[in-house]
Order: sequence, then C-alpha cells, then structure tokens
Amino acid sequence: MVTGKSQERVDGYYESQYFDLTLEEGVLQLLSEPDWIKLDRRSWRNPPTIDVAIAMPPTVYSQLRTHTGEVLVNELRAGAEIRTFNGKIAVDSISGGPIKLRSSDGHITAKELRGSSVTARTVNGNIAVNLLHSEDTEIRTSDGSITAGKIHGTSVSARSINGSIEIGELTSKRDLLLQSSDGNITTKQIDAWALTAKAINGKVNLGRVSSDHAEIRTSDGLISVEKIQGSSVSVRSINGNIKIGDITASTVLTLQSSDGGITTNQIDASSLTIKTINGPLNLGLVSGDHAEIRASDGTISANKIQGESVLARSINGNIKVGEITSSKTLTLQSSDGSITARQIDASSLLARTINGSMNLGLIAGNNLELKTSDGAISAEHLEGGSVSAKTIQGNLVIGLVSAKHQVNLNSSSGNITVKHLEGGSVFAKSIRGGIHVENVTSRGEISLQTSNGNIIAEHITGAFVTAKTTSKGDIKAGLISAHADMHLRNGDVQIRQITGSLMLNSSNGDVEVGVADTQYIRINASNGDVTLSAPENFSATLDLAGKNLDLSGWGLSNPGTEPKLRIATQEGAPLIHVRATNGDIVLAPLENYNISSARAVPPPVP
Repeated sequence: MVTGKSQERVDGYYESQYFDLTLEEGVLQLLSEPDWIKLDRRSWRNPPTIDVAIAMPPTVYSQLRTHTGEVLVNELRAGAEIRTFNGKIAVDSISGGPIKLRSSDGHITAKELRGSSVTARTVNGNIAVNLLHSEDTEIRTSDGSITAGKIHGTSVSARSINGSIEIGELTSKRDLLLQSSDGNITTKQIDAWALTAKAINGKVNLGRVSSDHAEIRTSDGLISVEKIQGSSVSVRSINGNIKIGDITASTVLTLQSSDGGITTNQIDASSLTIKTINGPLNLGLVSGDHAEIRASDGTISANKIQGESVLARSINGNIKVGEITSSKTLTLQSSDGSITARQIDASSLLARTINGSMNLGLIAGNNLELKTSDGAISAEHLEGGSVSAKTIQGNLVIGLVSAKHQVNLNSSSGNITVKHLEGGSVFAKSIRGGIHVENVTSRGEISLQTSNGNIIAEHITGAFVTAKTTSKGDIKAGLISAHADMHLRNGDVQIRQITGSLMLNSSNGDVEVGVADTQYIRINASNGDVTLSAPENFSATLDLAGKNLDLSGWGLSNPGTEPKLRIATQEGAPLIHVRATNGDIVLAPLENYNISSARAVPPPVP
C-alpha cells in the first residue's frame, strides 16, 4: 500500500526502494535495497510511508527487519527473528522455534511468546509481555522498563538500565536473574532453583519467593519481600531498609544492611546471620540451630529467639528480646546500650554490657553469667546450676536466685539487693556499696562482704556464714541458723537471733546479739559495747570481760570486784566468750523475734 499527497512522486519513491522477492531452497526472502543517491526527499512536505503486509502460513520461520518503521505480527508458530532500528515491535502470538525481538529506538510488546528460546532487547524503549514460556529467556532494555504478566522457563534473565522491572509470576527451573539500574524490581510470585535479584538506586519489592538459592541485593533502595522459602538465602542492602514477612532457609540465611534497618516477622533457618550497620533490627520469631545477630549503631529487638547456639551483639544500641531458648550457648553483648529480656532458657548464658544496664525476667540455665560495666543488673528470677552476676559502677537487684551449685554476686560500686537467695554456696561482695538480702539458704558456705557499705540479712540458713565489712559498714541480721564468722572494722552489729555458733570480731562499734540454741559464742570488741540477749532459763557457760558488766537482765550478779565473770549456769552448757576492751557488756532478755515477714525460699521452678 502506497500513500502520499503526490501519487506520481510516491510511485517514484516506491520504485526507488527496489523491493525484491525470491524463493531459494524453500526460503522466501523479501528485501528492499533503496538507491540512496536517487532517493531525494528534501522537497517532501510530509514524508511518505510504505506499509508492507505479508500474508503467509504461520508455520514458517520468519526473519523480519526494518530500519525505520513498526513491525506488527499477528501469529507465527515456527519462531521468528524481528529487528527494527527505529520503530516498535508489536506481537500477538509467536510460538514454535527460537524467538528474537530487537529494537534500537522503540518499544517491544507481546501478548504471548512461546519458543525454545526467547530474546527481547531494546535500547531506549520499554518491553511488555503478557505471557512468556521458553527454555531460555533473555530480556534487556536500556532506558526503558520491563513488564510481564507471567514468565515460565528453564533459565530466565531480565535486565534494565534506567528502568524498572515489574513481573507478576516468574518460574525458572534453573537460574533466574533480575537486575535493574536506576529502577525498581517488583514481582508477585517467584519459583526458581537459583534467584538473583539486584537493584542499583532502586527498590526491590517481591511477593512470595521460593528458591533453593536466593540472592537479593539493592544499593540505595528498600528490599521488601512477603515470604521467602529456600535452601540458602542472602539478602543485602546498602543505604536501604530490609522488610521481610516470613523466611525459611534449610541451610544458610544471611540478612545484611548498611545504613538501614532490618524487619522480619518470622525466621526459620539452620544457620542464620543478621547484621546491620547504622540501623535497627526488629525481629519477630527467630528459629535456627546457629543464630548470629549483630547491630552497629542500632538496636536489636526480637519477640522470640530459639536455637542451639545464639549470639546477639550490639554496639551503641540496646538489645530487647521477649523470649530466648538456647540448648547450648547463648551470648548477649551490648556496648553503650542496655539488655532487656523477659524470659531466657539456655544451657549456658553469658550476658555483658559496657556502659549499659541489664533488665531480666525469668532466667534459667546450667551456667548463668551476667556482667555490666557502668550499668545496673535487675532480674526477677535467676535459676541454674551456677549463677554469677557482676556489676562495675552499678546496683544489682534480684528477686529470686536459685542455684544447685555456686552463686556469685559482685558489685564494685553499687548495692546488692536480693529477696530470696538459694545455692550450694553463696558469695556476695560489694566494694563500695551495701548488701541487702531477705532470705539466704545454702547447703554449704555463705559469704557476705563489703568494704564501704552495710550488710542486712533478714534470714540466713546454711552450714557456714561469713560476714565482713572491711572498711566501714554495719551488719544487721534477723535470724541466723548456721555457724557464723563476722568481722567489722568500723560499724555496729545487730543479730536478732542466732542458732548455731558465732565468731565475731569488731574494731569500732557496738554489738547486739540474741542467742538461743547455740553451740558457742565468741565475741571480741575493741571499742564498743556488747549486748547479749537470751530467752528465759537460758543456760550457758559465761566468760565475760569488759569495762563494765550489767548482768541483771539474766538475773545474775558478779561475785567479784573486777568487771569479769566466768560462770556456768548449768554444767556442760555452751560457752559464751565475750571481750569488750573499751566497752560495757550487758546481758538482756531476748524478745520474741518474729520472722513471718521473711518468707521462705520457694522451691525451684521445674
């Protein structure tokens, strides 16, 4: 069909195209080789156009090329090769053999492409395909977008420079590559053996992804995925956030973000590594045999973490976890940030903070070790084989501590406060702070020691108790059922009642002790009064020496003139030895001591 304002000139223009139709060895060729010397279009007001319509059997393999103009195809069933330099390519349906569609400056659109291989390339143009099915698929565009409804194949590659990629459903038996520069990548569903999705200066928005090996990367863009399921999964972002709903990786999972946060709903992986630099971590449920979670200049927040070995570290950020379960080792470490956990069950726990506090709920495990530097430790319940809690420049406050073996509580510059303390052996030490415990029970040794601080204990039961204030501090105790050894340098002692034995040395301070069912009492006070209280009809062998003796409270009198007394109120009664070098000795009646306010230590949680 020839059109134009001047039919004669148009006819001449058509003849100058030199169309040639040949048939050689079963190949039909339609060629045009214009004579560019005789072809003069300078005087044309409107340039002429030549539309070539070819009616042919659809089962013939076709090669169509045009320099300037569109190529429209209704249906071909034996594959095709179509090229245009300056024009679009529009296809209804091509199937059969290999399919090649190429355009330099023009769009490529196709409703249906089904071939052994499909290649669609354009420079400065968009590519849009409704349905594509091929063994090998390659789609490329520069300065244009790629859109597709469904793509199915063995190997699929879609690349765009300065353009977005948007595909509904993707299926690839082998490799799937999605790559965009200065553009976004968007899909609804992906099923591929190996997936690689990369975006530079663009977002990656994927719906559901199923891939044995998945690698998703973006630079200067967000990564958002509804669900990922595969063997090994790697998701990395530079200067962008990562947001994923559910992740399942049977072998290895890696999530990494620089200058961006990571948010997930649920993770299930054999081995997982999650890292952020200058971004927060917000995790829902995390399950993995080996879990490593790290944040630099960002917080770590998780609802629940469970696995064999778990490591969570934060630099300049807090760690906040609801529940953690670890069958082997659990390490929580924060620099310039706090650690908060509602419940932990770990075979071995190490929790450390530098310049940050620690707030814990119920913590259980075989070996528990808590350490802070410039931060307090607060815990509701610590239960394990052995328990160690140490603070430097911070208080230590615990509700219940229960350990089968050793309990070690230590504070350099802070108070130690425990309501209920139970262990095979118990050690509590504060250098510049006090110790306050309500109930302490041990099958072995109990040691309470301060340098500058008071020791207050409501109820102590054990085999052997040591209480020391090496510099300055008082010791106050309610009921002690143990063999006790106490040393004070500058401070008073008040023991409402002791059953067992007592060795007490005081340099500067008053001493008040209530004795009941005792084996022996030995008190040496250099500068201070000593008051002994005993119940009515209490029997003892007294060996007393001080500046003055007041024996009226026990109904006794001193037969001698010196303030000394050695007498046995009953033969074989336990010895009470008291020396008050510069103080009085007073014997007084023992008031009934009510320890109902000091609750008994509850049994360990099963």
